[in-house]
Amino acid sequence: MNKLTSGGKPPVTYGSAVVLGKQGEYGYGFEYDFTDWVEAYGAGSVGWTIKRPTDASAYLLPHDEDGNVTSITITETELQYAGHGKLEVFYVNDGETQKRISVSFTTVVFDSMMDIGEVPEPWEAYVDAVHADAVAAEEAREANENMSATASVDDQFGTPAVEVTKSLVDDHVNLDFAFSNLRGNGITGIELISTSGLNKTYRITMNEGHFDFTVHDGDGIESVTKTSSSGLYDTYTILFESGISSTFVIKNGNGITEAELNPDYTLTLTFNEGSYTPPSIRGEKGETGNVNYATFEVNPTTGILSMTYDDTYSGANFALTNDGYLEVII
Repeated sequence: MNKLTSGGKPPVTYGSAVVLGKQGEYGYGFEYDFTDWVEAYGAGSVGWTIKRPTDASAYLLPHDEDGNVTSITITETELQYAGHGKLEVFYVNDGETQKRISVSFTTVVFDSMMDIGEVPEPWEAYVDAVHADAVAAEEAREANENMSATASVDDQFGTPAVEVTKSLVDDHVNLDFAFSNLRGNGITGIELISTSGLNKTYRITMNEGHFDFTVHDGDGIESVTKTSSSGLYDTYTILFESGISSTFVIKNGNGITEAELNPDYTLTLTFNEGSYTPPSIRGEKGETGNVNYATFEVNPTTGILSMTYDDTYSGANFALTNDGYLEVII
């Protein structure tokens, strides 16, 4: 069903009028689903016109289309005058006999008290002081609530995960830096490298490389200390000038401390944490080879000469002649 929406919701209305916005301040965006028109009249084109308060005629509005949904954005031009006007969506089919169909909405633009005069005596000084205090309080609140922090790590050590979590603790902003997958790269120093307004950028230097993080709202770092260790993991605590603290974890390297060759030719590697024994480095024993030559033996009792050889022997044969000579047959 065709209907006018604003940001996917029914538009804001004032009585029977659709609210376009406030004079000189802001405007709404509107969408209109014209599926029913396409199904009823076939392919065609859609458009928008608007007639502002005090204008004698309407003009076309630029629009976008996504499928059968057309949308517009109300700009300063449409909000120039306060009062009631008209907004229309129209559709013209592409047939030989063109047909135009439209739907109109009464619109309203609220006036804005943009021209601010002088505060009458005797309240002028008092109002100015209250206004100044209110502005300062709002700026402080925004600085506290909108404080942001970022952290970056040199990716030459892999792809570490860096998660910065912001939360409120006793009405103060607490930043929690969670680091993981950093391999054997300890901290060697920390320094403030730049300041821009309320933004302070600190650099933590590692054994290899460094990473920077930015604190917003001027809450500087008081100290960075290692507060606990568990196996390969060291926990560091950052203490800010406001008294708020934040922690992060560094993983140290797991290096080889000993290598031992065992009797079965396996090698046991001992690390800072744990050990590992890979398969034996000795190959399997080969099979016994065949004898590829003939041997001779004379029986001292009978005087008989015998020749012994392996089944795979393929060399020369030997025999005794009638004259008692040893004959080699090749």
